[in-house]
Amino acid sequence: MLLCRAMRSHKWVINLPFFLLCLVISCTGKPRVFTLPNSAMEPTILQEEKFSVEMKPFQPLHGDLIIFEHEGLLLVKRAIGVSGDVLEGRNLQVFINGKLLDEPYVQHIGKHPSFLKSLENFGPISIPADKLFVAGDNRDYSFDSRDPRFGLISVSDIKGRPIEILYSPKPERIHTILH
Repeated sequence: MLLCRAMRSHKWVINLPFFLLCLVISCTGKPRVFTLPNSAMEPTILQEEKFSVEMKPFQPLHGDLIIFEHEGLLLVKRAIGVSGDVLEGRNLQVFINGKLLDEPYVQHIGKHPSFLKSLENFGPISIPADKLFVAGDNRDYSFDSRDPRFGLISVSDIKGRPIEILYSPKPERIHTILH
């Protein structure tokens, strides 16, 4: 009865946009927790670790970790090429604009299938506006932009960034800040 009376007074119409704005801000800015199901981001994030993610789109820079939607899945990768860059892979090394990219976070711990030669050598690839070239830190087990079937991702598909490891089978890694 009170609700109906308030709605008839039209005062609720004035407050509705403010209420909706508060609802959107409170739902999109809160950290969420994810678990990495594979080893594609090791050694930065280990398989089965739980990590918090700030769910807010942003414009990534070289080397930023991102959460993005790709073919209906949320994935975590590292942005290694941004708009205007030219990337090329030669013998498992990445060159950006002709210079060897320093990637201390990368590891190679296994032999990938021979049909995935695109993981060793690719490009050169020019990164157009609003696109990113992404790769996992464990390059031998990451399906990413090095393979044309995965391709570049759209900046508009970014959903957020990993923040901190919350659970790990290795207790010394808990509360590690991700970057």
